[in-house]
Amino acid sequence: MTTVTGTESIGSSLTISKSLFVFFPKMFLDKPTLSASAEGSASFPDRFIVLINRVYDVGFDCTVKRNDQQTGWAQDPTLTWEATGIQVPEATGSVKVGSSTKNEKSLRVKFEKVILPRTPVIAWVKGDTEFPDRFSVSVNIEDPEEGEKFNGFECTVRRKDTDSGWSQDPTLYWNSVFLPFE
Repeated sequence: MTTVTGTESIGSSLTISKSLFVFFPKMFLDKPTLSASAEGSASFPDRFIVLINRVYDVGFDCTVKRNDQQTGWAQDPTLTWEATGIQVPEATGSVKVGSSTKNEKSLRVKFEKVILPRTPVIAWVKGDTEFPDRFSVSVNIEDPEEGEKFNGFECTVRRKDTDSGWSQDPTLYWNSVFLPFE
């Protein structure tokens, strides 16, 4: 069993609650046991509870709710979580996406170690919480062309909250679900 911990910036909210999806840094073989809490700055009297809506092998969906008043909050509280379970042996990585003047940007990501061809990849993009930008990722796994030595995957990052580009430098995270071979 492995225990993994993490924190996530929640951001402010105009309403009494805010929903979040949190990705684990590595995938679990099955749904892990999960606990989570939210805490704001000591400068504010705000109190929060975390309702875990659903746990998946790759992350969890939760709702952070203010429980001392029936209003939103202006501060940026922190969600702290702990997941325990058996993690999938895998290769993981991240790469900066960069800004884009268009709604989408294609990337070619190289694995650090040699991985079997057609290895499934799970990828997601996380941007700066100060921006409202939301992203999706399409991963294209193909057999390499004959003679091609590229060991990785291609993907397209799209901004999904608007048809324009973005000025921030979000990060693409990825997991492959098989052991790399040395």
